[in-house]
Amino acid sequence: MISESTHGSLKDIKNGQSYKAHSILNLDELVIRTHHPKNLSDHHSADSFSPDIHFRSFCSSTNSSPKKEILSDRFIPIRQKNTSTNMFELPNNLITSSDKLDMYCEDSRNKIKYNSILENQLLDIKHTDFFSKLRNSPRKLHTKVTADRDSQIGYTRDADEFGYCHSPSKILSFKSPVKRKKRLEEVQQNRFMDIEKEEEEGMLETFKEYRKISKTPYKILDAPCLTGDFYLELINWSSRNQLAVALGNTVWLWNGDSGKVSKFCLKKQADIEYTAVQWDPKGDILTAGDSEGIVELWDSASSKMIFQCRNNIDRIDCVSWNSPNVFSTGSRDATILTYDLRAGCKPIIKFHGHNDEVCGLKWSPNGNTLASGGNDNKVFLWNLRKQEPEARIDSHKAAIKALAWSPHQQNLLLTGGGSSDKTIKIWNTLSMTMISEISTPSQVCNLLFSKTSNEFVSTHGLYDNQIIVWKYPELEKICVIDRPNSHSDRVLYLSESPNGENIVTGSSDETLKFWNVFPPKENKKHSNLRLSIKDLR
Repeated sequence: MISESTHGSLKDIKNGQSYKAHSILNLDELVIRTHHPKNLSDHHSADSFSPDIHFRSFCSSTNSSPKKEILSDRFIPIRQKNTSTNMFELPNNLITSSDKLDMYCEDSRNKIKYNSILENQLLDIKHTDFFSKLRNSPRKLHTKVTADRDSQIGYTRDADEFGYCHSPSKILSFKSPVKRKKRLEEVQQNRFMDIEKEEEEGMLETFKEYRKISKTPYKILDAPCLTGDFYLELINWSSRNQLAVALGNTVWLWNGDSGKVSKFCLKKQADIEYTAVQWDPKGDILTAGDSEGIVELWDSASSKMIFQCRNNIDRIDCVSWNSPNVFSTGSRDATILTYDLRAGCKPIIKFHGHNDEVCGLKWSPNGNTLASGGNDNKVFLWNLRKQEPEARIDSHKAAIKALAWSPHQQNLLLTGGGSSDKTIKIWNTLSMTMISEISTPSQVCNLLFSKTSNEFVSTHGLYDNQIIVWKYPELEKICVIDRPNSHSDRVLYLSESPNGENIVTGSSDETLKFWNVFPPKENKKHSNLRLSIKDLR
């Protein structure tokens, strides 16, 4: 065993005090002292440890005396219980009391977090109370030098809730905020980690980046006398790249290929206005409903009316096509009429369910289900095989004009409520269960699902007038277009381009704005390799 004096010498050597005596000697004097111990002024006992003996223990010659003690560098470990301190070199006072957490700076707190996670994963030691206190405890500022300097100057610095000090001379002065970079590398989430929820919420963050969408319209058209009515549908973009716009008693066409504008429909009576327009799936026939409940069909090639009927007692608010021959209309008289061009002017089926104006109407992509929304805050689902509704939705608190079916997933329906509701609800119409709900800052005027990607767009009214692009099923906002870029009034009208990449929005500010919001359709590459049955064998 090593005596207490030996321990003292070892401590001196570790601090560099014993080697300091040799640092002032040159090499010749060191050799003389080693072979002639009599020249030394002091003689050391056998129990003491001197620089000479230490030097000879590593550099002794073959003529050295066998009585001299030779120290070895062999390490004999201390056999103790395998604790976290011995195995992972963790300090015994890793977890401090909760009242001392505020004394640690940011780096110390991060080290304590890391060590605690290490114990949690390798030794199954939980520190729930510690993390709760660590996350909720305020961070104090430790600037002793600054405090001393301020005390000498004659004023003090006060730390705010974020730990920043403000000098009295700079209070209320403008300063650009400094963005702190997020350090995601501090704690990497491992799929094998089983961190408790309380710890995970305090340390792990998830950041998602989506593509950038221009918030400036690439085209703006004037639309004088465009009515600002929430219940109407006054614009529609055909599959042949022709945009129909109802302005008063006239329907105008804008050709997307040439940019030409032409007058298409005109009412002889000035007090009768067009209230709904909708193209058929092929883009050859335009359906136009007016304020008197009259439905007209116009051929785009000849610009002539080929169909006219009046089976409603009030205005037509919305139109939706099921197939090239079947379409439905919704009216203020709370009825839904379905026509078949092969059957003449009489409707083939009549749906009764709403108690107020029908302002939203959409057929599903497969043509099996018709969704209708009304001013009675209800949504009904219909089928051509029977007059009774298949389902009813009563969860909205305002009129439902915004309806959209997903072209990528069957039986997925989006519904949006008006100014008293301000929510977007997503439904599985097969099980009639609500999948999720989104709260928006203002009334939902329109909903449209993209044909090229799993995204949808919503337009809003009072009072933000926003255009929001959403990612589904994450329901994250990809882009938000608000004033002054969007519209100065409610974004009441919405339609999609034939290629599915662009949209057009209309408002009572008498403008039509064109936006590029959806990505282009991905072309699936088919393999040129064709294998026959013989090749497979």
